[in-house]
Amino acid sequence: MINGCDPIKYYEFISAGKPVVSTEIYEIKRKYSEITYFMNYNNCYQIIERAIKEDCLSKKLERIEIAKENTWDIRAKKAYDEIIKYLFLD
Repeated sequence: MINGCDPIKYYEFISAGKPVVSTEIYEIKRKYSEITYFMNYNNCYQIIERAIKEDCLSKKLERIEIAKENTWDIRAKKAYDEIIKYLFLD
């Protein structure tokens, strides 16, 4: 079940531009592995340290931009457009 999830909280976190450390969530890893750090029980501290050390302005700006592209309004508009497209297919 977790393989298909795309947690909205993730976009709230990255909207601050800060590094995000997460467990491996397939959709997040597939889309945003360049700006997200994935950890497990054994490497938690090392990954947090790496996230802090590797943080830079370009990653911060990329995180903020991705968050802007995934607001509730934009997601609702995309869903609406898909529904309309489906309903009015010729």
